[in-house]
Amino acid sequence: MTKPKWTLAELRKQHEPALTQRELAARLNIPASTIGMYEIGKRVPGLPNARAIARFFGVATDDIFFGPSAHRSQNKP
Repeated sequence: MTKPKWTLAELRKQHEPALTQRELAARLNIPASTIGMYEIGKRVPGLPNARAIARFFGVATDDIFFGPSAHRSQNKP
């Protein structure tokens, strides 16, 4: 899997207002330890959690897995 150009931690900290792992976890109904594991790369979110994270931050689900330019580069001729 390709490493994203930004991380979940960066998205979380850039959010207005910035969120702690615990705050993000509460908003997404995901354990805080799971958010932590996503951030350090020990786990990859399944599709339901990736969709929830993408919706929350207003990014494409593909962006959660592959980074912000993943879906744009697939559409090139």
